[in-house]
Amino acid sequence: MTPRLASPAKAAPDAYQAMLDLEQTIAAGGLEHSLLELVKIRVSQINGCAYCLHMHAADARKAGESEVRLHLLAAWRESSLFSPRERAALTWAESLQTQASDADYAALKAQFSETEQVNLTRSSPSTTPFTARQSCCASMPGCIANMATKALK
Repeated sequence: MTPRLASPAKAAPDAYQAMLDLEQTIAAGGLEHSLLELVKIRVSQINGCAYCLHMHAADARKAGESEVRLHLLAAWRESSLFSPRERAALTWAESLQTQASDADYAALKAQFSETEQVNLTRSSPSTTPFTARQSCCASMPGCIANMATKALK
């Protein structure tokens, strides 16, 4: 894949800023950073976005996430390494990519407050516009620092 748009942040700065503002609001909403990164990685796996996978895995590593859990995330249902809270979040994130069931919501409700439910619900779909942005721009994995520098110019 070859890069397409040089700087989507320059092309549509208001839209890009709105997405960043949503991300900052979710990050400040009380959910654990490690949990949000797991959700973002899982949604990126489902969406097939190599750029997002690279970025969120790097962020998760910086926050102390283990390599073993990162490697097993695609098969988290088969692993005992994820807590009931993480399992509920991952189930919910996956179900939001298709059709969320009452059973999935019940699992979420058992682990998260109403505020956390809203923030978690917003965190999963908020990853999708970034994935679409990367598809439009054809950003390549490994160029995160370069993209961030360009966005700020």
